[in-house]
Amino acid sequence: MKILLIGNYQGDKQESMNRYANMLKQELTNQSFSVKLVYPPVVLGLFSSTKKVNKWIGYIDKYVISTIYFYLIGKFYNNYNLIHICDHSNAVYRKLFDSKKLVITCHDVLAIRGAMGFNDAYCKTSKTGKYLQKSILNNLTKFKRIACVSKTTLQQLQELSNEKNSKVTHWRYVPNTFNQAFESVGLNQLDEELKRFELKRDSYILHVGSDLERKNRRSLLEVLDLNKNLQLVITHPFRIDLPEFIKVKNQVFTFSKLSNKDLALIYQGASALVFPSFSEGFGWPIIEAQKSGIPVICSDIFIHREIAGNGALFANPNNPVDFLNAIESINNLEIRNGLIAKGFQNIERFNNQVFIKEILSLYRNL
Repeated sequence: MKILLIGNYQGDKQESMNRYANMLKQELTNQSFSVKLVYPPVVLGLFSSTKKVNKWIGYIDKYVISTIYFYLIGKFYNNYNLIHICDHSNAVYRKLFDSKKLVITCHDVLAIRGAMGFNDAYCKTSKTGKYLQKSILNNLTKFKRIACVSKTTLQQLQELSNEKNSKVTHWRYVPNTFNQAFESVGLNQLDEELKRFELKRDSYILHVGSDLERKNRRSLLEVLDLNKNLQLVITHPFRIDLPEFIKVKNQVFTFSKLSNKDLALIYQGASALVFPSFSEGFGWPIIEAQKSGIPVICSDIFIHREIAGNGALFANPNNPVDFLNAIESINNLEIRNGLIAKGFQNIERFNNQVFIKEILSLYRNL
């Protein structure tokens, strides 16, 4: 069986989506399928410009040039037995391929819900963005087979779909599996490795994520202001002109563009992952932290309850004191060790055997 995977446009913010595509390719190859992974071509994006212009360049590359590209060579790709579009934002390519062969993965519907006026998505959308998200939704709901990475996303997609499409039976929850290795090292080696970053084991809390509004990172600065002894490591810098940041900047350590190996070390050395998002489609850092053997403290929202299971402490995303209390509570070794043990149990739900079993089950319904 020949399978074609279509990854995402290779822009700066698409790394996690393309890690998913590469992970899927590896798992299918392990099952002895013939797999080809292609990406929408980057043409105008090869030329650097301002952030605002780059956004429009990305749109033109992804939705104009790539549409023409797939239209011109689509007849060759239709020779594949199955075509899996690995990110829902590419649902607009639907008409370019044989619909009977198509499968798509939906990672979240946050931008779609934001464009439709759902404030709990915390995704502000421009007029152009609203049109784009409407187009994505209209195309996405016409797919007969959709893999949703969380039950929350599946439910929200069903609620957004029209009555006819909501009856489709082959939209299903297909749990993610890890798209990069998080191998632990011995404590002595860990201590030596952390010296490269001028960090000490268990001396800092960690946040992994971008500066999007829905990530609620300002609450982390308020937590630091409440406890001047806390140190925070982040993987994406704060705006240096933020008044909240200026007050606590000496407590913040930023490490951007870490290699997978170094990120795994930073995880393992943290006293806890703190993840205060207002909304998420899945929340990779939660299970990455659990696999790394550290406690997880996250906002008390439905998707986090689904993904973290009972292997996390939950706090009100609008109340930094709630997060501070949770952070201080893990100084109790019984609480800390209990969370770590429950975290290891929880991540068994996201192993590659479960993932590929569900994917193949979806494929068999073609």
